[in-house]
Amino acid sequence: MAAPKEAASPLLEKVRALLEDLKMPTARRAVGDLWDEALRQGLDGLDFLHRLLDKEAVEQHDKRLARRITESRLPGEVKTLEGFDWAFPKTIDKGRVLGLAHLDFLRDRLNVIVTGKSGTGKSHLAQALGFLACGANKRVRYTSCAAMLGDLYAGLADHTLERRLRRYQRPELLIIDDLGTEKVEILHGQGASFFFKVVNFRYGKASTIITSNLDRDAWDDYFGDPNVTVAALDRLTHHAIPVIIDGESYRVHQMEARMQGAREEKAAEKPKKKSQGSRKGASGKSRGEDT
Repeated sequence: MAAPKEAASPLLEKVRALLEDLKMPTARRAVGDLWDEALRQGLDGLDFLHRLLDKEAVEQHDKRLARRITESRLPGEVKTLEGFDWAFPKTIDKGRVLGLAHLDFLRDRLNVIVTGKSGTGKSHLAQALGFLACGANKRVRYTSCAAMLGDLYAGLADHTLERRLRRYQRPELLIIDDLGTEKVEILHGQGASFFFKVVNFRYGKASTIITSNLDRDAWDDYFGDPNVTVAALDRLTHHAIPVIIDGESYRVHQMEARMQGAREEKAAEKPKKKSQGSRKGASGKSRGEDT
């Protein structure tokens, strides 16, 4: 097999140069080793080519995914639908949520509105869909509602409002988390206007996921401008898939479980200490009698 390998070396260098021109660095680095492997295993040219291109494709996918996740500003660890505790909520349409995982709603430019009490897993589901969209090479932007509105309000002071608006208007998927959790009074009544600008631009053009612990009637009070809020809601809900979660806070549930575990551990230690104390007392009495 050595002779074919040596004969192919000049050609391998030409292949490396072509791969460099085609901006396929992983394939360029791997082509020599993969060619040697193909010779040892007796693979035909098509098998070799498949392995070479597959290695490049996997590397490019991983780099794109890392870049999409970084650009999305999704927080913390990767959230998945598999990691969601489906048994905890009293009510949730699991089939509907799993259907969203196919990302057809992005193709159809539909919105998703996830509502429920604080701690019921709304953010987890929204972020999980965001990570899936990143994996599909979609442009994603994650923000809390208060952070987005505050960012836009800051644009009034330095005359960058239009540039800042584009951050939230252009992504194929915008996730606006925790609508209603943080107050927005400091925006001096501008919150509803900013929210409308984002929603109106994206209407029928791109998908938005919103999570909120507020009932529909409470949105007016939150934004402080009923007329503009109604207009924004009209556009949001016209092409929207609702996901309603009914249940108590999962975080509170976890805290109570940890506290219960600590109580059980403490209770289990008491008999051991008592038993040890009894043995010491009995031993002491015996020594006293001998004396």
